[in-house]
Amino acid sequence: MDHQQAAIQFSTEEITRAIGVKPIKRSSSWQWISEIVIDTRTAFDGPKSLFIALKGNMSDGNDFALTAHKKGIRTFVLSSTKQIDQLEDSTVFVVKDAVKTLQMLARYKRIYCAHTKVISITGSAGKTIVKEWLTQCLSAKYATVQSPKSYNSQIGVPLSVWNMQPYHQIGIFEAGISRPGEMENLRLVIQPEIGILTNIGSAHDAGFKDRAKKLEEKLQLFTGCRALILNGDADFIDEVRKHLSGIYLVAWSKIYESAFVFIETENKSSSVTQVMYKCGGKKHEIHLPFTDEASLENVYHVLTTMLYLGEEANFIHENILQLKSVPLRLEVSNIAGNVTVINDAYINDLSGLKIALDFAGRYRSQRKMVLVLSDIAESGLDQQNLEKSLSQLLTSYDVDTVYYLAENDTGSILQEHEGLIHFSQLDKLKKAISNVQIKDAVVLIKGARKYGLESIFYMLKQKSHTAKLTISLPAIEHNVAYYKQLTKPDTQMMAVIKGSAYGSGAEAIAHVLQHKGVNYLSVANIDEGKQLRSAGITMPLIILNPDGLFAEELIQHDLQVEIYSILQLENLISELYSLNGKVKIHLKLDTGMHRLGMMPDDFESLIHLLKNNMESIYVESIFSHLTSSEDPDDDVYTQKQFELFDSYYEIISGQLGFRPIKHILNTAGIARFGERNDNLVRIGLGLYGIDATSIHEGKLEKAHELTASIIQVKNIKAGDFVGYNRRGMVSRDSRIAVVNIGYADGFLRNAGNGRYALGVEGQRAPILGNVCMDLTIIDITDIPDAKEGSLVTIFGQQPSIEELAKACQTIPYEIISRIAPRVVREYVY
Repeated sequence: MDHQQAAIQFSTEEITRAIGVKPIKRSSSWQWISEIVIDTRTAFDGPKSLFIALKGNMSDGNDFALTAHKKGIRTFVLSSTKQIDQLEDSTVFVVKDAVKTLQMLARYKRIYCAHTKVISITGSAGKTIVKEWLTQCLSAKYATVQSPKSYNSQIGVPLSVWNMQPYHQIGIFEAGISRPGEMENLRLVIQPEIGILTNIGSAHDAGFKDRAKKLEEKLQLFTGCRALILNGDADFIDEVRKHLSGIYLVAWSKIYESAFVFIETENKSSSVTQVMYKCGGKKHEIHLPFTDEASLENVYHVLTTMLYLGEEANFIHENILQLKSVPLRLEVSNIAGNVTVINDAYINDLSGLKIALDFAGRYRSQRKMVLVLSDIAESGLDQQNLEKSLSQLLTSYDVDTVYYLAENDTGSILQEHEGLIHFSQLDKLKKAISNVQIKDAVVLIKGARKYGLESIFYMLKQKSHTAKLTISLPAIEHNVAYYKQLTKPDTQMMAVIKGSAYGSGAEAIAHVLQHKGVNYLSVANIDEGKQLRSAGITMPLIILNPDGLFAEELIQHDLQVEIYSILQLENLISELYSLNGKVKIHLKLDTGMHRLGMMPDDFESLIHLLKNNMESIYVESIFSHLTSSEDPDDDVYTQKQFELFDSYYEIISGQLGFRPIKHILNTAGIARFGERNDNLVRIGLGLYGIDATSIHEGKLEKAHELTASIIQVKNIKAGDFVGYNRRGMVSRDSRIAVVNIGYADGFLRNAGNGRYALGVEGQRAPILGNVCMDLTIIDITDIPDAKEGSLVTIFGQQPSIEELAKACQTIPYEIISRIAPRVVREYVY
């Protein structure tokens, strides 16, 4: 092992000891490993990297070993030998379980960080925010390493622990499980000294017999801990004592004065909670910048942990007062000038910066990369090693411009970095950015909370309308993986993102799907396809509804096309003849929808045209469309469609002499008929967690949240009328609110006159009168916390888009696709 301060590096012999497997071939040169790579699309230092081939629902890492080799990696952990002969001059380990091997490597790395005080957090909810807040507080004083974002899985935890170095004083790692048997693996990797149990709720209940079993599994994380921080008033406290009898329970409580921290009083105002608490016989007062119960509970975990660590109350209070309800994921917003702004301005360290740069790189395409970065304080590295590591990152990701905010002057290494501009004050940095016209760029804002760089994000992003559609990209990733596991392992997936991904923004969604390994994307027309190509989407793109002459553009932009009629096919062949080009086509057959598609009467002409034009036409797939895949009452007709499609496919493929890809299942079809022996499925609304069958309710994640704000509150008398044509009337003295969203934003008028209620401060507020063009009026008489500026949820988790669709007597498709362009789209990751 190399003991330099910058990073621990392991030899081949040490890797052999760590995983208990000898390499089946060795490189001729000596390799020192400091990085683990599981995704070849990220930036890495090839000679110092170990590629571990993990298998997922959408892809097999073994298929990318050669790509890793071409990018300079010479050390591999594989579970397949199919590419080994092509990995020249490389060291290759072959294992049965790559995930287990990754965990073993992290456990070995943990041995060399024995002096780091490690804190581990688990629970049904709150673990990520507690980890983020505790890191923000402790990193003001200590060299701290933590789980990036929500890296709490069987893969995320070992990758997080691998980031730990001997110079780190504190490590904070979260651990999440979804089924029995998982937590012991994570405990062996983390080996925590101190534990935090946030709560035990219903999240992830599905994988366990009951909640008691889930608690028992989670508590395994704390076996061997010195202490466990938890809520002493929780209903599971007796179970904890039974399972962890030898561990000191460091509890906070609002009931028991004997607790380590006793919360004596809570006095809430509109935005602050005044708390009096006792610890060690001393009474303290703190004003917390939160009033909701979830945030207060999370803060009490942080407060209790820091007091247990022996920190002074003044230091604790000073840092807790800087906490805010920060986003747990990156925020993405598109602004004028072809600029994408990404906000990650709350915690800053080298590993987190690398992850943020990886994410920004997905959106880059041919655009410039601009980084707004704060100083990385308490990194544990001396200034020279810190600047060297930072400079290597900037070079690896080809960052064009860096706006660097740090109180002290930069050292010689960063001063030599072309494109870096140093600022010692935030105001000067903001002024410089506001005076520059940023165009054709991705702007990543990455900084520690105390520097306030998030103000630059809000300065840059669009402010034309505060109504906002927030799209959760991790939810889309989850839903893709969920539907994939409903199909057979080798089944491919096509994502249908026509109509700008049903109003969600095709470019951002396409980048996620491309990164996730979806096989095909389909869009409505050629303009949508060209737009995605310009945005850097390289995966196969299918045009569903081409119009007019199009062959030249198909070839120029490498687009594939749906063919649904003989005339359309003849026109395409004619154009291709003059262009001397070749295009992949997808044949649509009509099996009962009677919309677009070829009928049996067309087959003779179809086969003749295809067989005589194979030099210009390649049939990539044959497909059809179900009429009512979500409806069990129509299953007889659905089965008839299946039978027709299967017979039509055999006729055409038999004449072609090969078997093109075959597909008929849409989202609802996957949910109900995923066992069909096709080799591709199509997913549309399922991307966003909308299940027309209701079969998989609770297993999908809602990706959309449409919100607006209360812009005025007023009191009116019983019998007063509200809105156009006096459609609304109140029967009691009422408090009403005007919300800045209307039918011009795509909020359907059918929702008005009490048919639907919006979400305000955790309660429902019925709509009074008609929905207006730009505004909607709601009754907030029974919601005393509602005020001007309060956030209003039109749909999201609660109320749901399905509720709104039902109230408007329509379907979720229409609700989403009608949301107007003037409503700001914001993406979180």
